[in-house]
Amino acid sequence: MRIEGSTLRDVALEAGVSIDTVSRVLNGKGKMKWASAIRRADEIKKIAERLNYRPNAAARAIRSSRTRMVGALVRNNPSNPYIHPVTFETILGINDGLEAAGYVLSVVRYNNVQSEAASESRVFREQLLEAVVAIGTLSEEVIGRIERLVPNCIWANTNVWREECCIRRDEVRVGEIAGQQLTDLGYKRLVILGGARASLPHYAHEERFAGISSVAKPRGVTVERVGIPWGPHLDPATFPLDRLEPGTAIVAESMEWAHWVVNLAGTVGKVPVRDFGLASLDASGEVSRYWPALSRVTYDYYSMGLEAARMVLQRLEDPETTCVSRKFTGEWIAGNTASGPREAKG
Repeated sequence: MRIEGSTLRDVALEAGVSIDTVSRVLNGKGKMKWASAIRRADEIKKIAERLNYRPNAAARAIRSSRTRMVGALVRNNPSNPYIHPVTFETILGINDGLEAAGYVLSVVRYNNVQSEAASESRVFREQLLEAVVAIGTLSEEVIGRIERLVPNCIWANTNVWREECCIRRDEVRVGEIAGQQLTDLGYKRLVILGGARASLPHYAHEERFAGISSVAKPRGVTVERVGIPWGPHLDPATFPLDRLEPGTAIVAESMEWAHWVVNLAGTVGKVPVRDFGLASLDASGEVSRYWPALSRVTYDYYSMGLEAARMVLQRLEDPETTCVSRKFTGEWIAGNTASGPREAKG
């Protein structure tokens, strides 16, 4: 029979051990080197499950003066309500890394800190968060506000780059990888396709362009950018259809832009490989299931999330050590949407 409202004391009494022993075992802090200790720990866990014991997080927070809550700050708000797939993969990594250490992750929206009204958000008003992992491009005002609201900040794939507490993709290297692969295949023009320059651009745009140009231009390959204003209905007239030719590779900033240009090309009877090359500079892990043929530079965003979680734990549990910033390198997936101009292949 399951008993509602069981406590550590109830478990300890039935197991014949101290409350401290039960607490250590159930929190994974017991020393399990000897067979007898392992058997005792297993018995304690079985008793706790049978008695339906559940830790009281509120009571634990009062005793320790800690909430063990961490926020993941994402750029979704009423005008941008959905989280990008690669951001979701990063959040999964953060959550798994923190959960294993007994922390709880809470998603915090960008507009919760976009103005002084941020104090109206419960996570900040009640000082629930011990740390924040900020994801995506942020204004200087928001960066300052986050640092005032939460003592420990990790900057993941943002425009903040310092010697400590930052993690991001090496976007210059992304451009170099794509430029190397596409020029080796024989393309003579690379057209980088993405959104029009925003008031708060992501650092990746300029770094990718610089990386591609550094490889392609010395080889006599033309590099240009096409920026299309983002909105509910993208205007196809803003894309130069004459660029959809065999000697040109369209280099999409993301897999969403890759989808868009394929759909646009279809309206004029053109397809990748036969009529033009196509590669993406960014892709979530899920693309390997629904568009494995896409030529692309990809990242392990889940691992990036795990690394962000490790940094959080270091800041919270070992604050005296230096939390060195780190860049992740992308990997080229050949696919078959960019296999070289037909003329070059003979």
